[in-house]
Amino acid sequence: MSIRIARQRAWYTVATNQVQEFMADFATLGLAQPSSRKHQVSDQNEYWSLSRFGEELFKQRRRVRLIAATELDAPTGGDETPADPTDDASAPIG
Repeated sequence: MSIRIARQRAWYTVATNQVQEFMADFATLGLAQPSSRKHQVSDQNEYWSLSRFGEELFKQRRRVRLIAATELDAPTGGDETPADPTDDASAPIG
């Protein structure tokens, strides 16, 4: 999927309908939800927040990256093989 179809616009320009599509995809996957925070009636913007599942997934992925980074920096002291940072079986979600 390509974010930037119109080449005449700046590279950082993302159309509103594309953002809406991304957020709908995230909501379908259970990662995001419409924000429950109150806004002024005159505010016509859409607000989203991470769902509980989205928060847990974000924390788990961040934890895996941090652990992988510390294992790469630490001396192994022998024939030890560092843990695979993509192996998430030891940290289930939910």
